[in-house]
Parts: sequence; C-alpha cells; structure tokens
Amino acid sequence: MDVQKSKMQGVYVNILQKNKKDISSLLCFGVIALTYGFSVYYLLPLSLVSFNFSLAMTIFLYILFGMIAAMGLLSLNIQGFVNLLILKIILFWESQSTRLLVIKNLIAHKDRNKITSLMFSLTLGFIIFLSIVCRIPFSKDLAEFQKESGIRSINIGKLNLPIAEIEELMKKYEYAFEAWGVSTNQMYNK
Repeated sequence: MDVQKSKMQGVYVNILQKNKKDISSLLCFGVIALTYGFSVYYLLPLSLVSFNFSLAMTIFLYILFGMIAAMGLLSLNIQGFVNLLILKIILFWESQSTRLLVIKNLIAHKDRNKITSLMFSLTLGFIIFLSIVCRIPFSKDLAEFQKESGIRSINIGKLNLPIAEIEELMKKYEYAFEAWGVSTNQMYNK
C-alpha cells in the first residue's frame, strides 16, 4: 500500500465541469484576431481600391502596433538563447565556475529579466515608430513646397562636379528630363 501511495503522490488530476469552464479569455482573443484579420485582408484592399486613405492609414497604424507587440513576444521567446549566446561570446576567457555562476544568476533572475527585456523591446519599437512618424509631416511639407515652387531636385551624389560633366550626364539621360538647371548654395567672395 505504501508503494502505491508513493507512486500516486506526484499525479494530480483536475476535472473540469462544462458549466464551470472559463472561456472568456479565448473568446476575447478570438474576437481580436478576427477583427485584425478582417481589417487586413478585407478592409485594407477595399480602402485602397476606393481611395479611402484615412481608413488605410488607420489599418497600417494597427499593423504597426501589431508588429511592435510581435517584437515584444519574440524578444520574450528568444531571450534565453540570446543570454547564453552573449554569455559564451563575452565570457569565453573566464573559468567554467564563473560562467556557471553567471548562468545560475540568469536563471534566478529570469522573471525580472523577462520584464526588463519586454519593456526594452516595446520602448525601442515605439521610439522607432515615433521617429518615422515624426519625419512624415516634414518630408510632406518639403515635397509640397518644392511642388509649389516648381523645384524637382535630384541629387547626383557627386559634389563639386564641373558643369561640363553635369551636361554630359544630362545629355546621356535626357529622355528622363523635361528641363534642367543648376543651383548652388555656395557663396563666392569677391
């Protein structure tokens, strides 16, 4: 009898009753995933075909937020592998006992490290997102200013070219230009 009790001590059985099962989290995730998929696969092409760009930009914004959340989940999933890889790269000259001590510390602080890496990845994602979003109005204003003033500029990429070389380039690619001119920002002292 004692042998049977010792074998049975590690086995736990949880019996769920159908009327007490909590499926609210599954339903919530299902509704969110359905809405996200419907907006990407149906509303996005519809908004682009019907030229409803405000809806398209809203969907793109939600896609970007989804990508930021996915980056956070990815960082949580690969954190252990990255920790070990960095440990092996940085501490290759240390003794085995020191590396083992660091590994034990990483394991002991696993939960805190996960929270820190999640905060870091989400913060980095939002910083990248904000830096891109902040550039959009300025580039739009510059393009509108150039359109109003009639300026269409193409940077050749080589500075201080003589006019003769620029003319050769323009003649070579004259099919691509309606008209062209040269301006400079340098001021000459007399």
